[in-house]
Amino acid sequence: MKRLLTIVGLTGLVVLAATFVNAQEDISVGPREDAPKIDPGDNPRPAVRPTDGRQVAVLNIQFQFENGKVLEAEIVESKRIASIAPKVFNRRGGDWQVLIDGSRQNSFFVFSPAYLEADEEEGAKNPFTWVQQDGTVNWSLVVPLYRGTSTLNAESITIIDRRSGEVILQAGF
Repeated sequence: MKRLLTIVGLTGLVVLAATFVNAQEDISVGPREDAPKIDPGDNPRPAVRPTDGRQVAVLNIQFQFENGKVLEAEIVESKRIASIAPKVFNRRGGDWQVLIDGSRQNSFFVFSPAYLEADEEEGAKNPFTWVQQDGTVNWSLVVPLYRGTSTLNAESITIIDRRSGEVILQAGF
């Protein structure tokens, strides 16, 4: 009897909800006239540079890879610029760990530039695959020099391979 009352009660709720939805006249599935317009980017505007001391380091690094392993890594160019940093400190996945040594140590993770993500053929089991690059690879790494409202007082940046623990690159400021 209890089961029957539960079924009747749930059926009543479903019928009531369906009646309510059908009674709404202003529900529309098509595009809204008052929807916000998306800027197609025909006239891009640069972001305003922060004036409160927020900076990033932009490292242009040249790697030599063989079979996915780093043979050589060299910083070709580095610069500090006033900029808002990408949100990287919550990122926990990636082949490499980037350590920022300063007043205290901070880190984030990145994927190795030795591998590129590529789309698989339609109907494949996985939607993408990783394609290995060998030879010379140029890569730009943006490193935040602040976290929240605090400057990191970065003295050096170290990139470490998470699997082997090997130091790939270390750069001082």
